[in-house]
Amino acid sequence: MQSQRNVQFLEEYVFDNNNKRKEVVVGLSVGNKIGKGKASVIKDIKDIAKFKKGDVLITHMTDPD
Repeated sequence: MQSQRNVQFLEEYVFDNNNKRKEVVVGLSVGNKIGKGKASVIKDIKDIAKFKKGDVLITHMTDPD
């Protein structure tokens, strides 16, 4: 879901392969940018208080409602 996407502008993000870093986690994102942060695994909504600003949300599914 992208409410403010500018269709006249294309941004492409790629990893710098010169770092020779090993992938730790692979999955699907809700956006098209590259981010980093502490992985916060939330398996149940009751644990959402553990999620902090700057964390990367790892969960099975989200519901915008």
